[in-house]
Amino acid sequence: MATAQITPSMTGPAKPAAIIDEGEYSGAKARLVMEGFARCVVARHRTAVMRAIAFPPMSLDENKALGKLVDDKCLLNGTMNFSPVHFRGGLYTALYRERFGAGMGTLKADAVDFAFGVTLSPGSAMASGVALRKFLDCAVRRQPAAAHQVVTGKAGSAMENAGFSALMAGLSACVDKNARLRFTRTELEGLIAEVLYLDTIAPELPGIEK
Repeated sequence: MATAQITPSMTGPAKPAAIIDEGEYSGAKARLVMEGFARCVVARHRTAVMRAIAFPPMSLDENKALGKLVDDKCLLNGTMNFSPVHFRGGLYTALYRERFGAGMGTLKADAVDFAFGVTLSPGSAMASGVALRKFLDCAVRRQPAAAHQVVTGKAGSAMENAGFSALMAGLSACVDKNARLRFTRTELEGLIAEVLYLDTIAPELPGIEK
């Protein structure tokens, strides 16, 4: 959760996200706020962000590291409530757009270890998260241009919707018949960003935590 007290004059990548209307946000509106919040966090705390997302997804270490990244100065007004899955996805979306917003990169030939070297317990939340990433890795490699549209398109835009439609059309070829995968569109966008970022040959971006 983030609560804001911020100077409105902050601009550029570190510009805080703004909640325009009162009430509960969902769907594209919620994704737009997260996009702005995560972009600001990356701009202000790059080194800590890179450390946090280096932990296995859904691990205790990741949860603690992401919690320390919640920055009141990245929210202009109001309050945000979000899960580690949404925050991690927002950070990867910001990182991918920063590096590849102007054009796609080249996908790595080698598969990514989405378990980050950790031995997984069957049926655990971490194992399910890795299975979902492997599934999306297949989809991204089959439709990289569509995945790029999803991640770089504004939430709720025609570009994002077209990318989702193209990506979804080929998902059946990637589904393990024994797998049970559940996700929301918001979770899916962030996971696609993570998979696409890790699948892409990207030099380490320099940065100093502020």
